[in-house]
Amino acid sequence: MRCSDLLVVTGYVRLDSPHRSHDAYMDYLRQLVAIGLPLVVFSQSLDECWLHRHYAQRGWVIVPGGKDSQAYHIVQHEKTAWLCRGVRAFSPRTVVWLDASILHIESIRPRHVVEYLEHLDQHPPDRIAAPSCHPVPAVVHDHGVCWAFCGGVVSLPATDAEWFHAEAVREATAAPLTWEVNTWTKIAQRHPHRFRLYPADHNESMFTGIAA
Repeated sequence: MRCSDLLVVTGYVRLDSPHRSHDAYMDYLRQLVAIGLPLVVFSQSLDECWLHRHYAQRGWVIVPGGKDSQAYHIVQHEKTAWLCRGVRAFSPRTVVWLDASILHIESIRPRHVVEYLEHLDQHPPDRIAAPSCHPVPAVVHDHGVCWAFCGGVVSLPATDAEWFHAEAVREATAAPLTWEVNTWTKIAQRHPHRFRLYPADHNESMFTGIAA
């Protein structure tokens, strides 16, 4: 596909998780690349993640682990940093985050991704737009995941990327280590005007819901 001024960003850190193998991640990533998106893929080690450096400087030892481990939370928080790297490198008008393994959800087909990006190309977001399983709550409890953001898909004006990451750093370093969607929800609590959250679930509605 061709989009005039849109960049899709994804990233991967190998954790050798029992939840999903390295080979499985690579297979899903190859499927994503094969769609022909305006895509950049970042890859690095766990200790290169900004939040890992933050905890290492404070004497924490982060042991690599699977889904919902400390290492997993650190990698998930790298999303906003990768968005910034993509914007700096390619200067798009609109930047989109897609999880590298987004196609593991069986109901999501390549056409959903393509149609989503075509919509964004024709209707660039003026705020951070993301699928949401439920409204932003009054309180976020960090011991559990808050699905006010679905997490796997986010689009935003490229000019908002640095702000979003700076807010993520501020929130994440001031709270217990938790899911990135919890961090994002706290940002949305304080800055609701900077976000457009549309109803969705962890299925194709993360893509189709943008046009509703």
